[in-house]
Amino acid sequence: MPPPPSLEDANAWKSWIREFQPDEIYYLAAFQPILRAPEPDDFIIATGERHTVADLVAIVFSHLGLNWEEHVEEDSTILIRPGVTRIGDYSHLKEVTGWAPSCDFETRIQGIVEETPGFADEP
Repeated sequence: MPPPPSLEDANAWKSWIREFQPDEIYYLAAFQPILRAPEPDDFIIATGERHTVADLVAIVFSHLGLNWEEHVEEDSTILIRPGVTRIGDYSHLKEVTGWAPSCDFETRIQGIVEETPGFADEP
């Protein structure tokens, strides 16, 4: 049996937008309202959410009907130095244009699981 997957620090906080939506329609959907804004301005396209590595892993395993803590181990030998986690505030963009993120973190992660061919297949 293969060894269980290992994580760095499961409690590490991350802003996941860059990892999952770097060039997707998510950003493009914000561009139209920005271009229609009455005046040029500075806007932040962000989710405003912060989640741990454990949050992400828990959502994926739960979607597959599994408890991640029974299948994944934390490995302190692969811990990386914690960085600064910046969480974007899109409130000004919403106030001026009405734009807000189209889906929450959990919905997006579940979508990735469902969209990835073979991801949820039985071994």
